[in-house]
Amino acid sequence: MALVINRVFEAVFEKIANEYSGEDFTKEDLLKLFNEYGNESVVKSTKNKDPNAPKKYTSSYIHYGQINRGKIIDSMNTEYNDMSKDELTQKADEIFKKVKKDKHQKITDWIEKPVATQTEIMKRCGVEWKNLSEKKKEKYTKVAEEDKVRYEKDLEKYKTTDEYKQFNK
Repeated sequence: MALVINRVFEAVFEKIANEYSGEDFTKEDLLKLFNEYGNESVVKSTKNKDPNAPKKYTSSYIHYGQINRGKIIDSMNTEYNDMSKDELTQKADEIFKKVKKDKHQKITDWIEKPVATQTEIMKRCGVEWKNLSEKKKEKYTKVAEEDKVRYEKDLEKYKTTDEYKQFNK
């Protein structure tokens, strides 16, 4: 929380410094300006997403993950089934080290029926992608390029519709 507040202060003071550079200010002047700018939003608002727009294309890495997710989960679960009770306990402690609420129960449940967690699956997927040869990555890159072409065509077609014009009023 303190980090967020600090960033807000930095943003407001930067805005004051940029707008009034070269002027001398007393502490009271700065506080007055800060209160003025502090009431404004210093976080840029994001544009709402058009719900009717075509689905954006995905990268070759994401395609790899979608296609191989099941294999990764199966291999991880097989590894867990081959582990001893001590190895499972050690792995569970590692997986749930950041958990505070019901940590002991979660570890106990996981040791009884070990299942790959989202975080572990994504880490394994990243490692496998990194170790994949360029030749094997070509397959996923081609799918990603086709997806990008599809998106660009759909987007051009969508830009001619009334929904697009209505959303961008």
